[in-house]
This record gives sequence, structure tokens and C-alpha cells, in this order.
Amino acid sequence: MIQHDAPTTGAQVSGGILLLLVAGGTVAGATQTDETGPILAFVGALLVVLITAVTTDRRQRRQIAAEGSRHTETLTTQSGELRRQLAHDRKLADLQHLRALLDSCAAAHEESSASCIAFAVALRRDPGTDDAPVLAVLERRRDRYTRSYDAARRIEVETRRLEMRYPVEHPICATFIEVHDAAVARFRFLSEVEDGKTMITSEQDEEDTKNGVAMMVAFEKFAAAVRSSIGAQIDEATRRHE
Repeated sequence: MIQHDAPTTGAQVSGGILLLLVAGGTVAGATQTDETGPILAFVGALLVVLITAVTTDRRQRRQIAAEGSRHTETLTTQSGELRRQLAHDRKLADLQHLRALLDSCAAAHEESSASCIAFAVALRRDPGTDDAPVLAVLERRRDRYTRSYDAARRIEVETRRLEMRYPVEHPICATFIEVHDAAVARFRFLSEVEDGKTMITSEQDEEDTKNGVAMMVAFEKFAAAVRSSIGAQIDEATRRHE
């Protein structure tokens, strides 16, 4: 970077002119006396002082300007690095939040699947047999119904959370909506069987199995969409962080 000399201040110019006038007057006066040698020596000393002062001032100004420029460049560089680090930290935090949300969605699916399986098992008990008291069977069925209902509601909540994060057409959101629809369809089917207060038939059992497979297939599509959409982002962000 080319450094330009700092402009000489008005005080320096005035002081220099004054010293030159004084020196000129002194030299003129010296020619009228017998003390020319000492007077000229004095004038020379004044000129040396003036030249030294001006030169020193300019050098100091150049040094100060150069130091200021270096500090500015350093601060600019550090500011850029901090902005990049903050952006990276925000991305990491966002990915961690997303991973927590997706883990919660997976847990909701597992809870719904397990509760529906337990509900279907309870419906296979005939409340009319002697070894299975009607009230006990009906109470167990009602408990399994409540758990399945709560699990279906949790999947609905997780679906709404995903819809706040992604547009509904996004692969992650779209596939989890399929998980939600399959889980609700299975729960509704089992709840209709429970309303009949009878043992589940072989045809109904086959239908429930199909609904369970539909839930599993929908979740596999969701897991594939998650790996495809954010797996590479998570790996890249983790490598940069390390």
C-alpha cells in the first residue's frame, strides 16, 4: 500500500516561516557586525532544529497512519471471521434443533405403532368367555383405546410442528403426513371394532395387519426423505465444526 505523507499543519508552516524570517533577519544583521561567525552558527542551529522537527513530525504521522491502517485491516479480518463463525454456529444449532424434531417424530410413530398393536391384541380377547371376565376385558380394551388415541394425537402434533418448519410439499413433511394418515386410519379402524364390543374377526385382523404394514412403509419413506434431505448437511456441518 502506498503511504502518502501527512499534510503539514498550519502551525508547522507558520513556525517554519517565523524561524526563516528570524534567521534571515539575523543573517542580515550579522553582516553589520563583527560577530558574523557566532550568529551564523546560531542561525544554522535554528535551521537544523526546524528541519529536524518537520522531518520527525512527518515520520511520526506516517507511522501513525500506517499503524491505523494495519489495525483497520486486522479488525476487518477479525470481523469477517466472527461473522462466518456465528453463521456456522447458527447453522449447527438449527441442525441440532431439526434433529431433535425428527427424533421426536420417529418416537411418535413408534409409540403409535406399539399402542395400536397392544390395542389389536386386546381386541382379540372375547369378552363373552368364562376365562375372560367381561368387565376386565372391556376395561383393558378401553385403556388400550386411550393410549392409541393419545399416540395418534401426538403424531398429529408432530405433523403440525413439521408443517411450521417445511412447506407441505417438502419430502420430509409430505412423507410424515403419510405416516400420520396411516396411523390415524389404523387407530380409527380399531376403535370401530372396539365400539362393537365383540372379538376381532379374522377379516378385521387381516385388515389391521394391512394398516400396520402401511404405517411401516410410510415411515420408511419418511426416514429415506430425512436421510436424503439433511444427512449430507449434518455430516458437512459436523466436519466443519471438528
